[in-house]
Amino acid sequence: MQTAHTPAILKSAESQAVYRALLDAFDALGSYDVEEKTTSLHIMRGRAFAGVHPRANGVVLNLVLDDAVDHARVRKSEQVSKTRHHVEFLLERPGDVDAWLVKRISRAYELAS
Repeated sequence: MQTAHTPAILKSAESQAVYRALLDAFDALGSYDVEEKTTSLHIMRGRAFAGVHPRANGVVLNLVLDDAVDHARVRKSEQVSKTRHHVEFLLERPGDVDAWLVKRISRAYELAS
């Protein structure tokens, strides 16, 4: 579980609100760490399983998954190795962190163990 600290790179109210919703989803999964980078946040469980990239209107969430996700909500999907895909989602409001997305976040979290 993370503290209520809001990273400085989350400048807009929209990105802060979506980040708080993501933290709730991450907290429900178990332990993790947040590494603050210059332009993003890496969500770690031994290794990064998610990246949070602030935007003026929300955040781009990048999940490390074992398969591509074919869905209208996917902004970009890239196969980075035989068994790993980086899948991006644009999240503009806290409600975008719904059960469908939490299922994918949970899978990324499991893969990072």
